[in-house]
Amino acid sequence: MRLRAEHGSRRIGARSPWQGVLLVLFLLIGCEQAPPEIAELSGRTMGTSYSIKLSPAPSGSRLTELQNSVERRLETINRQMSTYRPDSDLMRFNHSASIDWQAQPAAVVELVERASAVSVLSDGRYDITVGPLVNLWGFGNSGERDTAPAAQEIHDTLARVGYRQLETRQEPPALKKSHPQLEIDLSSIAKGWAVDQVAELVRSAGFSDFLVEIGGELRASGQKVPGIPWRIAVEQPSYETRVIQRVIALHDVAMATSGDYRNF
Repeated sequence: MRLRAEHGSRRIGARSPWQGVLLVLFLLIGCEQAPPEIAELSGRTMGTSYSIKLSPAPSGSRLTELQNSVERRLETINRQMSTYRPDSDLMRFNHSASIDWQAQPAAVVELVERASAVSVLSDGRYDITVGPLVNLWGFGNSGERDTAPAAQEIHDTLARVGYRQLETRQEPPALKKSHPQLEIDLSSIAKGWAVDQVAELVRSAGFSDFLVEIGGELRASGQKVPGIPWRIAVEQPSYETRVIQRVIALHDVAMATSGDYRNF
């Protein structure tokens, strides 16, 4: 007896004209490689947060080992340069009224010398001794304020500010101030320097495709996935809404972001 297919069905063994096409599509889909999984390490440091993205994601033990190394490096930097830790090497210098040479870690002296060079080139428009002014305006470790400081307060504080009142020495590493109330704030350079330190640590651990970020300072290496760079969204400078202004592709480059539109 002959089997008859119901309306809309096909006999067993019948070949559809689309079958070959579907087979090709299935083969193509099967050959496509899934995008690599991205791993992310994050935590707190230097009064802000840090983030490290790795592509492809390493094994769990390797990731844990890297996180521990990063945490140790950041803790060392914090212990040396933080303005939020009263026991840091930098704050020890800031709190001292001595105008003699004061021993400091070589890394601190190196950053101060780099900053001083920029101060000279910019004719003082960049100055890491603005710490007292930063605190006066409520942007530092002394806490926020609701109103702008009075003109006399600013005038009096300016006497304690000026990169020419600061000296460095490499051997042995030390700093010296000519005004007993001079203070240093490395926030404008320490985070970027820390990003470079962490990036080199990640690279030495065998990773070539990664993105390191600390408080808006970033450094990208390699690609997020093959053919696709790391992309960073820059926020529109508005305190009323949070909207993306522009997306920037980064490849083997560093970028610093900053904005004061949410402070007042």
